[in-house]
Amino acid sequence: MVFDSEDSSKCAQVFMVCWTIWRARNDLVWNQKYTKVGRIVAEAMQHLTQWNIAQSRWSQASLRPDVEGDGASVWARPLPNKVKVSVDAAVFNDRDAVGFGLIARGTDGRLITAKSIVHPHLVSPVTAEAMAIKEALSWIDDMQWPHVTVESDCLVVVQAIRSKTPMRSHLGGIIEECRRLLTQFHKVSLFFVKRSANMVAHQLARESYDYPGRSFDRCSVPVSIQNCIELDLK
Repeated sequence: MVFDSEDSSKCAQVFMVCWTIWRARNDLVWNQKYTKVGRIVAEAMQHLTQWNIAQSRWSQASLRPDVEGDGASVWARPLPNKVKVSVDAAVFNDRDAVGFGLIARGTDGRLITAKSIVHPHLVSPVTAEAMAIKEALSWIDDMQWPHVTVESDCLVVVQAIRSKTPMRSHLGGIIEECRRLLTQFHKVSLFFVKRSANMVAHQLARESYDYPGRSFDRCSVPVSIQNCIELDLK
């Protein structure tokens, strides 16, 4: 049997695939919802990665902000000569897509630039959040900003990026890429903030499907996004 000849990580993968097949079978029987084989395997690996994150030593206690600067409930302006990038993701189940909102603001709290991205494949919310952070780090690299603070409201992904836990899955590959990008920057920091401190990026992510692949400046940013920025400045 596979359980006699393989190591524990392989056995865990088999167990997780079996469990995901069982869930897909229930979806078909009770909800008439068909799930493709590739999607079943991808979801199994995502669930396994998330389980490994939850079980790893750095998160044995309940998830909570554990780094100074984490957990802000109100957006704050960056220090002089710094840029703050807020990032969020939205899942569009009815459109089989996910969207990302990236917002860069300066010391005055005003918009420097913003970007909306649509990824035309449906992934889990946690994977979408990890993809959004990877997009933000790549964006920072392209823009060549010297000193940047990145803020996300997904604690699981922020802690996964900070950890050294090996991850063998699609989600794990994205986490590893985020780690690689962060190590090549000298002055880029990643923090967790509460949703209330991330409303501008949250709003842009929700509207990203209407603005795929768009970049915005202060003159072209949608009114709804500008209104959120103004609320942060009050």
